Amino acid sequence: MRVLIIGAGAIGQAFGYHFQQGGAQVAFLVKPKYADEARAGFTVYPMNRPAKERLTPVAFTGFDVETDLDEAAANSWDLIAFCMSTVALMSGDWFERLSKATGATPLLLTQPGESTAEFIRQRTSPERCARVMLAIMSFQSPLPGEHDLGPGVAFWYPPASGPAVAGPKPIVDPIVKCLAAGGMPVRRVENVQRELAYNSPILDGFVLALEIAGFSFDRLRREPELLKLAHRAMKERWAFAKAAYGGPAPFALVFIRPLTLRLMMRALAFITPFNVEKFFDFHYRKVAAQTLPSLTSQIEGARAHDTPHEALSELERRLRLARGSIE
Repeated sequence: MRVLIIGAGAIGQAFGYHFQQGGAQVAFLVKPKYADEARAGFTVYPMNRPAKERLTPVAFTGFDVETDLDEAAANSWDLIAFCMSTVALMSGDWFERLSKATGATPLLLTQPGESTAEFIRQRTSPERCARVMLAIMSFQSPLPGEHDLGPGVAFWYPPASGPAVAGPKPIVDPIVKCLAAGGMPVRRVENVQRELAYNSPILDGFVLALEIAGFSFDRLRREPELLKLAHRAMKERWAFAKAAYGGPAPFALVFIRPLTLRLMMRALAFITPFNVEKFFDFHYRKVAAQTLPSLTSQIEGARAHDTPHEALSELERRLRLARGSIE
């Protein structure tokens, strides 16, 4: 299996590592200024290893590096995986050019949201596409102020979790087989968008509240009204999910309460093999440009389906206020 991965950041390196461990021949398409760094190889830290091995760096080498979009498109690939941000995916016309130049080559997209699905539908056949619901914490190490890990990319899959892949069976099955053989706790689902609609509100609502609280677990625990607001926003997102994708909702959602969110912060700090509070601060500040547009899109979706959105709108107002106070 020959896999071209576009984007060699934290997600791209994690997927590339697992594909290679599963037996695939991997290549990365990177900008020319990053080519020498990529050719020298990457250092990764798969954090789901036994505790005594987690801090040991792993050399990730033996892959090819492409720097020209047209030359890469002219090669033969069994899969092209898009591992960049949604903003980067939708910038310019490069995706359309690549999808046309590669014929019917299967595409794997890691970007979430209905906007991605619509973007794909307008530019290529959905029948050649598989989509992923990411369930991974990946980051450039070390985190600010931390010294346990050296320079590289660390990634960790929460317990009983892992990426979910959906799409045409002939495309999805080889992807899941290869990634699973490479150590990724991946699973196949029927509809990624439905999975996202019901599952992502938990993390999204929590992260919005956490940013409003200055990315401080302690401060968020001391603001019960903010946790209640985040929970109401989650319920509004679930109402939208039911209206847009049907039910029933996953049974586990009945256990999500403000108290659950408080307990989740303590549990995350206990089970995560790195400073998870600093991870949230580092990662979600880095992708802050995507947060408000995503929240606005959620509110617009609720309006379009005539479902409640008062808590979502209040979160949006408070997030804008919080950002205005620090900008």
